[in-house]
Amino acid sequence: MIYTILFIIIAVALFWVLGLFIFSRMFWYKISKKYKLPINFYGKDYGNIEAKINGLKFIPHIQLKYNEEGFFLKPSSLYLFHDPVFIPWNDISKINKNKANICIDIIVGAVPETNTISVSAETYKELHTTFIKFKEQFVANY
Repeated sequence: MIYTILFIIIAVALFWVLGLFIFSRMFWYKISKKYKLPINFYGKDYGNIEAKINGLKFIPHIQLKYNEEGFFLKPSSLYLFHDPVFIPWNDISKINKNKANICIDIIVGAVPETNTISVSAETYKELHTTFIKFKEQFVANY
C-alpha cells in the first residue's frame, strides 16, 4: 500500500516536470532562445502580470521590469526551464489592439521569428505610460 502511494506521488511529480519541460519547449523557448538574459536586470519593477507568451497563458506569474533599454520578463519559480528574457524596446515591431479591447498583442522580432506577448487591456493601461515614454525606440507605430 505504501509503495503504491509513493509510486503515485513520484509519477505525478515526474509528469509535472515533464509537462513543464514540454510547455517550455513549445512556448517560452521560442522567445528565450533569442532574448535570454545572461545577467541580472536592473530597472523599475511593475510586479507580476498576466500574459500569454506565444499562446501559453501565464496567470499572474510573470514578473515585469523595465528600464530605458527595454523590458524584462521572468516567470515565477513554478515554471522550471523558463529562463528570464530581456526584450529591447526597438524589437517591438507591432502592437495590435483588438476591437473588443480584451487583449493587446505585442509582436516582438521580425518575420519569421516573431513572438507574441498578449496582455489584458487592464495590464496594457498600466504599461501605456511606459510605452509612451520609450516610443521613440519602437520600430512599431505607437
